[in-house]
Amino acid sequence: EKALDYARDHLGRLVTVAVPARVARMFNVYDPVQTARFDILVEQRDFRLSIFALVEYYLVVAAAVAGAVVAFRRRLPMLPILLWPALVAGIAAIGFGNNRYRVTAEPAFIWLAAFAAVSAWSYLVARRGRSGPPLEQAATQGVQAPAGSS
Repeated sequence: EKALDYARDHLGRLVTVAVPARVARMFNVYDPVQTARFDILVEQRDFRLSIFALVEYYLVVAAAVAGAVVAFRRRLPMLPILLWPALVAGIAAIGFGNNRYRVTAEPAFIWLAAFAAVSAWSYLVARRGRSGPPLEQAATQGVQAPAGSS
């Protein structure tokens, strides 16, 4: 009874504290090392592997953000891709935040990260093509390479 009274008296904290913390924990933004320690206790994971997976996840998410920026700039339809992370955030908001349940959003992160990598590669190839032919192409076309470059 006291717990329900407390919950009724502090309903605003649900929206300002509990829900953001749940969503942030789901996406490993809120206290990720503590989450890794929970993984050790609950799921018997190795701490070093949990930290390695966390770093790997952060790299993928950083690339996914870059991919999303490129996709938005190209005005590509992003709704089907972004619905999965939004669904996961919604589940965390009404339930609880556990990175295990984030797995349904991770294909979207991988797709966006791959899109960023392909876009970066295409940009570099196009940029290299504008600066002149590579040395191998210059040699096969009879163009002399600059002195000292072999």
